[in-house]
Parts: sequence; C-alpha cells; structure tokens
Amino acid sequence: MFVQYVIIVSLAQFVGASASVGNTLIMLRSVSPSDKSMALGFANAMANLLAYIPFPLLYGAAMDGSCLVWESKCETRGNCWLYDLDKLRYSYFGTSITFLSLAVVFATGVAFVASDIRDFYDDGYQEVYSSEDPKIRYKKRDPVRIFEEHDQGRFKV
Repeated sequence: MFVQYVIIVSLAQFVGASASVGNTLIMLRSVSPSDKSMALGFANAMANLLAYIPFPLLYGAAMDGSCLVWESKCETRGNCWLYDLDKLRYSYFGTSITFLSLAVVFATGVAFVASDIRDFYDDGYQEVYSSEDPKIRYKKRDPVRIFEEHDQGRFKV
C-alpha cells in the first residue's frame, strides 16, 4: 500500500510541477513587458498569502475533527492523545482532493481562456503552419497592419 501511495504522490507532484511552468508563461505573456516583474511579485505574494494563512487552519480543523481523546488540564483542552485513524485519513485526503479538484477546475478555465489568445504582445505577427509539414510554424506579419503602422509613423520591418 505504501508503494502505491508513493507512486501516486510522485506522479501528482510531477504533473503539478510541470503545470506551474505553463502557468508562469501564460501570466508573463498576458501582461505588458514593463509589468512582468510586478506580475511575478504579485502572483508570488498572492500564492504565499493564500497558501500560508487559510490552509493550515483548514487542515488543522480537519485533523481536530478526528480526535477521540483530548488532553485536559485545568479545564482547558490540550493536545489530542488519540485519533480515529480512518476518520483522519478521510478528512485529510478529502480536504486535499477537494483543493486539487478546485485547482483542476480553475486550470481548465484558464486553458480555455488562454487558447483564444493569439497575439500576446499585439505586435502584428501571426503564427502560420506550413502546408507541407503541420508541425512547422513560422511567424508572418499582417500586411494591412504594416501599412497602418507606416501611415502612423511607426513602421517596423
């Protein structure tokens, strides 16, 4: 049973780590180049704020709910002496599965929204697939956009 647990947790960590690269790229491509450092700092601050404040409280409540025998000193409740292991297992992993399911739902929403983004920096380049090999892509400028930029004095080659 322990080997299956280690394999499942390792696979979940691998998938989560590889998804974080895509999330960072989407975030960096969704903001203007001058705001990239601010976006990284804000995302890091929000991740730390949301991870380190509510989650220990929620997991602590899930663990406290599975306690069978509490220490009692001077009519105050102390530490838990005995846990109901089945209830602890279900509450701990149930809480984790709930949060991971929410993360999957939000990641799916981000994937749908990000799939519509074509020109991240509004530079007029479009990705074009080769007719001979669909795996080969190259970037092509929109000719109408070139003439508009020339008329506005912002001609770029």
